Amino acid sequence: MAVRCLARIDAGIVAELLHAEADPAQLFHPTLQFADVTDQLNVGLNWRYDGSDFTPPPPSLPTVPSAPAMSDLKAQMDLLSKQFALLAENH
Repeated sequence: MAVRCLARIDAGIVAELLHAEADPAQLFHPTLQFADVTDQLNVGLNWRYDGSDFTPPPPSLPTVPSAPAMSDLKAQMDLLSKQFALLAENH
């Protein structure tokens, strides 16, 4: 028997990919859902599965940097003030 690539589906999402020769029903608990993706090389983790077709996951949202703390801003302002004072003394 040839090795197949299987996607374990959890709540309509590819949770894991594995390679096996045996039927997954013989290897795993019958409540686990698998789909054969041997011929679908682009399918990966977090892809959506509706029971017949796979779709890629939505693009991830860009991360928004957190705002600096007020104490960090004050420390930066103090440092800049000292640098400006040194520059003013030299001119």
